[in-house]
Amino acid sequence: MKSEQKILHNAMCAELVLSECYNRAVGECGDDSVRDMFLALLAESHEVQRTYYQEMERRNWIPENGST
Repeated sequence: MKSEQKILHNAMCAELVLSECYNRAVGECGDDSVRDMFLALLAESHEVQRTYYQEMERRNWIPENGST
């Protein structure tokens, strides 16, 4: 795996972990304003993942089975 490919793959994995954390925080948050903040962060994280995935796809770095 190329250096740039590893970096992008690791960034994508980090965003996936962040999304899981934000999603859990949304489900467990009791304060509406804090929950809204986590929802915004979750949406942003999904957009970043989408950007990473599109870039990986553009470079033909997506594995055959589609997993990252």
